[in-house]
Amino acid sequence: MRSLLGETRPGSELAGVKRWMHAHERGLVVLWLGAVAALFAFVFVWGVWRRGFEGAIAWWYGRSARELARAEELYADGNYQRAAELLERVDANHPAVVVKHRLDEEREAILDLLARSYVALDKKRRALEVTAQLVAFDPRNWKNHFAHAQALRTFSEGDLAEAAYRGVLRLHPNHFPTVEALTGMLFDVATLYASVVELHRQYLDAQLLGTVELSFGDARVTLDVPVDGRPHAFDVPCSLAAGFAGDARIATHGFSVEIGELALVPPRRVGEVQPSVAATFTGAWTPGDAEARGGERFAALSKAASFTRRVEAPNGAGRVHIELTLYKHMTASLWTKIATSYENRLLFDELAAAEVRTVLGGCLEAGSLFEE
Repeated sequence: MRSLLGETRPGSELAGVKRWMHAHERGLVVLWLGAVAALFAFVFVWGVWRRGFEGAIAWWYGRSARELARAEELYADGNYQRAAELLERVDANHPAVVVKHRLDEEREAILDLLARSYVALDKKRRALEVTAQLVAFDPRNWKNHFAHAQALRTFSEGDLAEAAYRGVLRLHPNHFPTVEALTGMLFDVATLYASVVELHRQYLDAQLLGTVELSFGDARVTLDVPVDGRPHAFDVPCSLAAGFAGDARIATHGFSVEIGELALVPPRRVGEVQPSVAATFTGAWTPGDAEARGGERFAALSKAASFTRRVEAPNGAGRVHIELTLYKHMTASLWTKIATSYENRLLFDELAAAEVRTVLGGCLEAGSLFEE
């Protein structure tokens, strides 16, 4: 019904809709139930059976990984400003706001690259803000403290950089790049020889175990050896058949090493009054991915460092005895600063003792850097 102005009354239209719905009520109910059933079928088939939800979530979370990869390309090409702009956007929308998130390591990678981009752009304030944010995100990760310390040192914040480096060493006392950087600051800038000596003592004595694999053909023994530049003797079970002849192989996983006496001790047999004589070997180790440093001392060149020699066990073996000395990573340039510091403090005897416990070489993956 229309008014005198020719307009439809709202109440009349609503009443008409209600009458139409009442007349088609059964059909509308069937249509609604069909739509709901179709929706649930779609959810089950696409979302569950064909893992559509899983794929959608993976795609959503993968966006930041793709953008990070793009930023890494920009950084590698020297486009630091564009990399920084992209990383700022990625970080602002990143889902990992706490360290327990499944993408927490990716968030740290984003912040680390963002900080390096600002360092390259010589933007001190922003670089230090981002590295501080990185430390706050996960204060127990030594890598974050190291990134902050490196940025502070780059921008000549000496006292703050020293404190940050020492923060790294509280978490990871065997981190050689930190020891090297901090020694350089103490030696080159402040000529604090006593502090250099103390730092080296702490590095040399910091607890560290290196895994060494000793094998004879298919027989293999794994040893956890203290990495402190001191000899350690091991006597472990190892079964070799009588008449064994083949290569003994030692893998140090990147640690420099001195190999002492090796003995293959025959098993005791029922009815024997006297045990069989052990087969003993010294020297003659051939290095692989390692360099000789005099005698049976070797400097590892990579994680694949290994040492082999021919052995024979006429009476077989039930146990193996071996003496090993593992050494922490050291460079010639750093050792020069350390030795000079000992000399300037007139600590000649201590220098001689430290030199015995040191081999130039080794690789950072042995004790300093670890695969995640």
